Amino acid sequence: MGTDMKPPNPVEALLQEPEQQEALAQLLRDLPLLVERLEQLEKSVSFAEHVLQDKTTILPYMKEAEQKIRQTGLTKAHIDALLEIARLLPEVAPVAKQSVSGLLFAKAVLEDERTMHDLLNTRPRIPVLSDTNRLYEAKKNKKQKLSLRRIWRLLTHPIWKDMFLYVESLLETIMLNRKKRG
Repeated sequence: MGTDMKPPNPVEALLQEPEQQEALAQLLRDLPLLVERLEQLEKSVSFAEHVLQDKTTILPYMKEAEQKIRQTGLTKAHIDALLEIARLLPEVAPVAKQSVSGLLFAKAVLEDERTMHDLLNTRPRIPVLSDTNRLYEAKKNKKQKLSLRRIWRLLTHPIWKDMFLYVESLLETIMLNRKKRG
């Protein structure tokens, strides 16, 4: 009687173990993710190969650009500053546009002799409001005594301070213009 005795297959014995079965099940669950990552890896390798091929094409242009940058004397600090300015351009452009229009107006006013003559030879007009006029008349009729405290309070008021600065600046400008004329 012959019994069919096959030698034990080590793979079948290994597959019968529960840890191995769990590992195979996990591998089957992760298979789509592994395939996706493998495809990404293939694309990355393909991209790297193209870059290496293009490197030989681009290298002469890069060397020429580096040489031109060296000839201009620009340093890394210059390039960093240019990049920072480029980053700020969207915020700076509207402000610069408004500044240019304001400067052009100021230049036109300063270059216009008639306007400058009128500005320097006429007193500034301050509009008097009706309430202010009424208060002025009431205080004038009341005949209040002038005290040092009251005068000090009036002179230290911001409106008076601004007016004194304006008059002082105006007088200095007139004196400068007289000295320039001869």
